[in-house]
This record gives sequence, structure tokens and C-alpha cells, in this order.
Amino acid sequence: MAIARQVTLNGLAILNEDKQLDAYYRAWLAVGDGSFVEVAQDYDDFADAMRRKLLREIEPEPIVGLR
Repeated sequence: MAIARQVTLNGLAILNEDKQLDAYYRAWLAVGDGSFVEVAQDYDDFADAMRRKLLREIEPEPIVGLR
């Protein structure tokens, strides 16, 4: 439905309990032009990962090298 409506979905995977969650998000969640999955290694890294995700979403030009 998101693809049909041209919606972009990004993700933020916290790998604390499932080290493969980011791969799952990339395969099944992230859709649309420029979609991405940001990764937090654990709960302590969540705030930094959320900041990176939000900055990527509002930047007028993509930041190269953060994928």
C-alpha cells in the first residue's frame, strides 16, 4: 500500500536482542525512493541513532556514507 501511494518508509533497528533486525527491516519495511534503515547497536545507542535518522529524513541532500 505504501508503494502504491508513493510513501517512503524508513526504519530504525535496535540490534540489542536481534542482531539481524536491520536485514529484516531492509527486506520487509523500508520502501520508497531513498528509503533507509538506521541502526542502533543497543539501547544505549538509540538516542544517537534516532538523531541520525531524523537528520537524514530532513536533510535536503542525502548524506553519503551513513547507510
